[in-house]
Amino acid sequence: MSEHTCIIRGETAEDDGLEIDMGPTHGDWATVPLPRCPDCGGDLIWWEAGYVPGTRRCVGAPVGGRPANPMLDARVPLPDGCEYRGRPNVRLPADVADQARALFARRNTCTDQEVYAIDEQILALLRPWIRLEYAQAGGCGSMFSVQSHAGQCSLRRERFYAGR
Repeated sequence: MSEHTCIIRGETAEDDGLEIDMGPTHGDWATVPLPRCPDCGGDLIWWEAGYVPGTRRCVGAPVGGRPANPMLDARVPLPDGCEYRGRPNVRLPADVADQARALFARRNTCTDQEVYAIDEQILALLRPWIRLEYAQAGGCGSMFSVQSHAGQCSLRRERFYAGR
């Protein structure tokens, strides 16, 4: 076994070299939407306590399920100017708020078939600000790190020094 190990599906394992390109960063790399866990499809969240900064862990699906309709799910924040059913607005970065307002405006004038695709775009854009809860023992437990270099982000298996 090498000096560095990974946690894959909650078990210590050899590093398989997994790296997923997450695309370019536009400002703060921490707001780049994370993909789903490549091992089980669960959500990845910050998991830094006791680990390397930037560590993410698979925690499965959120309690109550994943948001599907940004207009009806109170966990999804709305930018200024998109008040709906008395939900409070959340302060979003200006560029994100502008993109969200444009998507909500498009949603109001699109066909029924287009609504689902626009909802997915809204949810992906606002994902870093959606407040979700997870079961402590949820997900497969795989661990990853986010790497940023020269304006590009990638998700890699997190490697921990295990010694010999």
